Amino acid sequence: MKIVCFADTHAGVKNYGRIDKETGMNEREVQTLKLLDETVNYAINNKADCVVFAGDMYHKNMPSPTLVNGVNEVMVKLSTNGIRTFVLDGNHDVSKMETFDSGLKQFDTLNIPYFTHSRFYQEELFNCNGNTYRFVFLPTYHTKDEIEEYMNKVDDKYPTFIIFHGSIKDAMLNDWNSMDGKTSIDKEVFNKPNVLAVIMGHFHKHQILNEKPLVFYTGSTNRIDFTEEKQKKGFVELIVDDATLETKYKFVELSNAQKFKTIQVDCTDMSTAEEIEKVLIKEINNTDLKDAILRIRLNMTENVIVDEKKILETAYNNGIYYMLKIQKILPNVESIVEDGISNMLSIQDSLEKYFDGAKRKTERVALGMEIVKEVDE
Repeated sequence: MKIVCFADTHAGVKNYGRIDKETGMNEREVQTLKLLDETVNYAINNKADCVVFAGDMYHKNMPSPTLVNGVNEVMVKLSTNGIRTFVLDGNHDVSKMETFDSGLKQFDTLNIPYFTHSRFYQEELFNCNGNTYRFVFLPTYHTKDEIEEYMNKVDDKYPTFIIFHGSIKDAMLNDWNSMDGKTSIDKEVFNKPNVLAVIMGHFHKHQILNEKPLVFYTGSTNRIDFTEEKQKKGFVELIVDDATLETKYKFVELSNAQKFKTIQVDCTDMSTAEEIEKVLIKEINNTDLKDAILRIRLNMTENVIVDEKKILETAYNNGIYYMLKIQKILPNVESIVEDGISNMLSIQDSLEKYFDGAKRKTERVALGMEIVKEVDE
């Protein structure tokens, strides 16, 4: 049996994106749908027997109808091709109120063939190649005690796959933080007879936590922000030997995931803007920035003002998608200094800076202050 497993698409993320003229959607939403389509097409073209989605299809639990339609258009291809599909809600898909449905509820409402969707505990049997396999949905919102109680219900009658969206103790939240044991689940709770694999979403870093049973996070299909800059993105393919029940896995990378790039330059020995700009331009020209979201950080001894327009122009000539405002790290300053609006400025000063160089600046600032006054009152 072949299973394609993925999670954490977070359709609806708009960070740093622009409006796509053809669809009216944010370009990052369009990108997410393309990666979803690539994943689904892989399952179809490689003749997967079933697909498991382990939560967080959407970034917010009230996605736009346009976005829901885009997701449904892709996912329904699995049904059209007769692929058994198990879909679990993640915490981003639905609120804690049990009466609130997610955008994925339409698979139930419309009774889409071959689809099973849930946010609660549920068991489903799937007959494949002469074997009966069991897929167990664990609830989206839960306590440690509840998960232990649910796992105690799972007997050894069938070879079993667990679908879970949650935090596992000692799993890597990102490339430098791991989970403590206060609210996270011990992976040992899944050590039950005939449990072949635990397919998980929630943490965006793909990782294998245990081999037998196989306990793993699929990882997200796209990079959300700079915390995921160095992570590979994609999904997991499981191959189950129907005779021995031996389960092997393969991570399949999605090469078109959004790129994030950080250029960090030590400028502590540089005293002029010209020196800093020369080094920065060289770094930009020597870095692959095609379609990347770029962040520049400068370690400095004093707040030298660089020609940001010149740096931005160089970056766009190297094919970047978007560049953040240059960040400066100064000694004895706890936060990163940006030559822009921050919570250190008053509202009036922020408006003055925001509309600097704009037409009718004085009128716009005055109108903004009037709005702030009305809100305060």
